[in-house]
Amino acid sequence: MDVLEAYGDAGLGVFQGGSADVRLAMIRNNGIRGINLSNGGALLMANSTVQNNTGDGLGVFNGSSALLIAPAVTITGNTGAGVNLFDGASADIQFASITLNGGRGISASTGSKLRLLDSTVSQHPNDGVGAFDGASVLIQCAFAPFPTCATGSINTISQNNFNGVNVATGSTGVLQGVTVSGTTGNGVRVDTNATLRLQTASTVITGNTGAGIEMSHASIANVNSPPSSVTGNGGPEVICPGGAPSFVVGNISLVTEPISGCLYFP
Repeated sequence: MDVLEAYGDAGLGVFQGGSADVRLAMIRNNGIRGINLSNGGALLMANSTVQNNTGDGLGVFNGSSALLIAPAVTITGNTGAGVNLFDGASADIQFASITLNGGRGISASTGSKLRLLDSTVSQHPNDGVGAFDGASVLIQCAFAPFPTCATGSINTISQNNFNGVNVATGSTGVLQGVTVSGTTGNGVRVDTNATLRLQTASTVITGNTGAGIEMSHASIANVNSPPSSVTGNGGPEVICPGGAPSFVVGNISLVTEPISGCLYFP
């Protein structure tokens, strides 16, 4: 195993259209980030660990891209976000474990794109997954076939704080096979002209201390058939507390409460 540790800067930097293929690596205890991709850098990573770095575990910036594949990549114990996407960056994260970082599990902003497949994002002091400023997030299972999720391929977003998934400021979040649970706060937040799409019966939002879904400021939730499940949360299952009207379109499987304060078109 290659070990990249105790550098004052990032453990690994890829810049200006360069690329790196990282397998069987331990990247730890570095000073800025574990891995820094910038200005079109590209990363392929498997069977590696990024841990205990100051700042983000993986930073992907300025049109750079990251592909994380099996065997699993573990990103844990970094002081910033587990993964930070910014300024048109993209990441395809498959079969990964992202836990116990000091910021969000994954943050995507300013037009960045994220796909999360069969991964775990848990135990963060902030959101599990956040999308801001026109970002796009797809949280997806493996289909067998669509809309049925293959056994063992469903994402887990659990035990985070504030929001399990936070989609805001013109961003889009598509949930296609994920359990969002155990959040100290809302399961999913949709705010300020954001769009949420709930797809497949394997999308379950349950056991969060706040609302299942909280929507505000002209946001929209579109629920496809078969319906997703939003039930067993500590607050209202779906609530639109204020600001410009927000809309829910489609059929959410609700058990304990009606949709509260939203314009609802089943």
